[in-house]
Amino acid sequence: MTGLIALLAIAILALVIVLFNKKSCSNAVNSGFLNEDDDPKHVIGSNDPDPADPQTELPTEAPEATPDLPAVTDGPTATPPVITQPPASAAPGVQINDPGVPSVPQSPYPAIPYVVTTGSFADVKARLEQLKTLPKSATIVLLDVGHGGFDGGTVGIDTGVTEANINLEIARYVAQWLGSKGYYVFMTRTDDYAVGSTKNNDMKWRKQVMKLDIFDISISIHQNALASDRNVHGARIYCYKKGTAGEQFAKEMIAAISSEISTVKQNVYADNLMVVREPVCPAVLIECGFLSNHDEELLLQNPAYQRLLAKLIAQGAEKYLNK
Repeated sequence: MTGLIALLAIAILALVIVLFNKKSCSNAVNSGFLNEDDDPKHVIGSNDPDPADPQTELPTEAPEATPDLPAVTDGPTATPPVITQPPASAAPGVQINDPGVPSVPQSPYPAIPYVVTTGSFADVKARLEQLKTLPKSATIVLLDVGHGGFDGGTVGIDTGVTEANINLEIARYVAQWLGSKGYYVFMTRTDDYAVGSTKNNDMKWRKQVMKLDIFDISISIHQNALASDRNVHGARIYCYKKGTAGEQFAKEMIAAISSEISTVKQNVYADNLMVVREPVCPAVLIECGFLSNHDEELLLQNPAYQRLLAKLIAQGAEKYLNK
């Protein structure tokens, strides 16, 4: 009986060992791990750089950032542009006495008004042909409005304003003042466009206009900039050469502007610039101020100051013409 029990125990132990071995991993070689061939690989997609392809290699340095002009948006929720604190700058300290905008009388030739300050380039060219028909007794002022369209000119450092826009606003007021005194005015542009498809074509057309003998005087309106020294400010008046009628015209312009704006430079600048070299009549270039100077950049955008400056420019022109 004892032997039978022992034999039964041995049989049960053998059965347990067999069942235990059947529940273990069947892959004895890898001891339960997957084969290397079954390991999922990363699939490179079309947007991933191929490290073997030098043309798709990730850059080692970030590209140089291009500064954006402040965004202009409408509405009360618009976020104002961030303006960096400018260096200490010489405040112009101009007392603005807004003269307003004068009324322009009826021209004795109703089809040809004294002043046209808005319109397309086609309108500008049509007006030029009209002015050519005026009698020699009519006084015609060439008012060259610098830059425009794709050529914005210099740009304000703190506000991003373009020279072309300021030139146009000031020139429109100058035209109004000259027209109020009975002078015919021709503006080379009356809106924000270039007068040529390229800069060279733009300058070529202006030069052709300046060569016409129908004008009594020529005034070119521009803005200045000197980023290397933001303290520099004040209007500057240019002529072509000293000892000419252009210099006398420039002196009258300085005297008129300085009567109410003390920051205008008192000496006449002479330079070989197209806008003062090409006109067949006495010509001046008025660099109204510096868009690189913080205070003057803001001042030149002030409509009241634009009107004051325009009135004084017109007075300088009138004084010279009366002499």
